[in-house]
Amino acid sequence: MGFNSAYTLSTVFVVDTAYEDSDNFAQDVPTSFTFLTMLGRVVSLFRSYVIMYVLMVFLLWNSNSQSVAALFVQAGGAYYNLQNVDPWDEVRDARKYDGNSPVVCHPPCQRWGKMWAGSPSVIAKTGVRKKKGDDAGCFQSALESVRRCGGVLEHPWGSHAWPHFGLKKPDRKGGWIKADDHGGWTCCVEQWRYGHYAPKPTMLYAVRCELPELDWGVYKVQDSDFPEWAMERYGREKCRKIGLLSFKGGGTDSTPRIHTPKPFRDILLRMAFSSANSD
Repeated sequence: MGFNSAYTLSTVFVVDTAYEDSDNFAQDVPTSFTFLTMLGRVVSLFRSYVIMYVLMVFLLWNSNSQSVAALFVQAGGAYYNLQNVDPWDEVRDARKYDGNSPVVCHPPCQRWGKMWAGSPSVIAKTGVRKKKGDDAGCFQSALESVRRCGGVLEHPWGSHAWPHFGLKKPDRKGGWIKADDHGGWTCCVEQWRYGHYAPKPTMLYAVRCELPELDWGVYKVQDSDFPEWAMERYGREKCRKIGLLSFKGGGTDSTPRIHTPKPFRDILLRMAFSSANSD
């Protein structure tokens, strides 16, 4: 309020000195009338600045209160304890999200990937094969949330969800292309370039948000990238067939594989926030 007070005082000074050129001012106008007139102008001006100040505070609060919903994320993972980020893990069930905030979606990919039927060893033991796309409606829910609220969705390269839901397949080398007739855009980018231990090529689907220029390209896995114990146990050919991603995590703890590197997470969040700012 210091600025407003100083400005008010300067205004009073201008109003006061504006009449100094009139020799008959004091004679023509009663002193009480002059004082009340100036006081009224000061009060009016002060009231205007108070209104402007309140409006600015409201706009600032409103911009800071914009939030993003992180759907289908790991409990206690990379999207927790972040300002203006509302994480939805398995317990909250992101399929129930009905808000309007832009979203970052990480729907489960097990039933959409190249091993959608299950692990070959498990299938050999049990004879049970999973059904492709049987994810209890998670991907469809994520897709609907992105289209309704704006934001971005990610899934592994080669996901069968893309053709199943009519999304165009992006170039493996990178670059944004139009994905559908719902305002969606898609691309492929490697999470390795943002801190993941494996290349982990990932497809993005974005709606009504900024489309950043990412670190495009295709990394060719080297023999030296595999753990030494894996090369000794399985040999080069089998290691390459299994894939680098498989040598960390798995079983009851898939965290190393599905973990989103913070630099990559921040890119997805910025995209979603840009959708909020564009409304």
